Amino acid sequence: MNKYWFRKRQGINSKDYGWGWVPITWEGWMLILAMVGSIFLAAFILLGDSIMTDIDPPLITVFAFLAAVLALIAITAFIAHKKSRP
Repeated sequence: MNKYWFRKRQGINSKDYGWGWVPITWEGWMLILAMVGSIFLAAFILLGDSIMTDIDPPLITVFAFLAAVLALIAITAFIAHKKSRP
């Protein structure tokens, strides 16, 4: 069954401002919630000691966190693109 999870935004020339996709089913909302939860989990795992002790984290740790966030966004955008209405 090929059910769409997202709809495409129309852009700035309509009332539906912005670009990207909007969740229209529970699967789409679960994907968004999973992405946000994964970002918090990555922050806790990679930056947890720095957040709790108010010490600046090493630069490599910050870059690892940013790379994880970018990868999660790319995966979510790929799935949203594949599961959206044409």
